[in-house]
Amino acid sequence: MSQTKSTKSILSSRPGDLPATRGMLKAVHDSLELKMSGFGHDVNARFKQVDARFNEVDARFNEVDARFNEIDARFNQVDARFDKVDARFNRVDARLETIESKIDAVLARVTETAIDHEAQRGENRIVFEGLQGVRQRQDRVEAEVQKMDNTLRYLASSKPEQGRN
Repeated sequence: MSQTKSTKSILSSRPGDLPATRGMLKAVHDSLELKMSGFGHDVNARFKQVDARFNEVDARFNEVDARFNEIDARFNQVDARFDKVDARFNRVDARLETIESKIDAVLARVTETAIDHEAQRGENRIVFEGLQGVRQRQDRVEAEVQKMDNTLRYLASSKPEQGRN
């Protein structure tokens, strides 16, 4: 009886308390290796899928980058055209500034001419007034000469009559 008690005490009804043999451990080990190997293949296959997906995304990014590069090239062309237009505007601005300075010089000369003209008008007025004075005097002298001439004619015409009498 004592032997059955000790056997019963060694053998337990709980699965975690049962002893394992080397064969059982080897079988569990092999089973785990197969499962791990299968899991490794599954993981590798998943990684390959993820890598393929990343490659697809990278390819799309490369396409987007290429499109951005095309757009950048277009913007560079537009910028170059704007630079040319800006250069033309700068040349036009420089020409306008030159023309403006020439116009300013002409306006200054016109103003100087107007001042000279006004001064000449003043001098001409003085000369005109002087000439008017000379003409008036000449008119008076001519009137005096005419008077004298008339007087002399009168006297000349009246003297011979006196002498004939």
